[in-house]
Amino acid sequence: MELKPRRIVIADGRTTVSRPRRVDIATQPGTSYFELWSATDVPRLPHDGSDPAAARGPLRPLRGGNVFRIARLPPVNELGSVEDDPDQVERIVGEYESAFDVTIEDPEDHASDAVIYTVVLAGEAVVTIGDESVRVRPGDTVVNLGDDTHWHNRGPEPCYLASVAIAATRTSDDKLR
Repeated sequence: MELKPRRIVIADGRTTVSRPRRVDIATQPGTSYFELWSATDVPRLPHDGSDPAAARGPLRPLRGGNVFRIARLPPVNELGSVEDDPDQVERIVGEYESAFDVTIEDPEDHASDAVIYTVVLAGEAVVTIGDESVRVRPGDTVVNLGDDTHWHNRGPEPCYLASVAIAATRTSDDKLR
């Protein structure tokens, strides 16, 4: 099943229906996401009519911001070579760091200064935290309070995850406030 989401925005007594932009993740073959909405600051109402998802936004929410997207994790049979071109990965990470004035120590590291709410829409995945792994299925939810996680789809079908990431303030190296 291929998901083809629509985005319905309600503002000023009107609705706008559109298809969100699909972004392929070059450092993770077959992985993509649909950018539904994002804010780089606390949202203001009434809405000004702009489309914050139209431009390439940060992978992780910036301080005071949030990101709403649907991710597609490819099934095992779609995965390319595990040995990606390290020069290409370094170039992509460098472009991202320059564009958003951040430093990424490890492109596979999913720890962030954010609270991330995720719900499994379709398919199955395994989320790994340190040495612990949990299989998640449709309807399961994951609340990540800033930990380093790794997501893998080892099944035969794509896995779709809807997530909202809200920037948080880290008070020390290991706790979020």
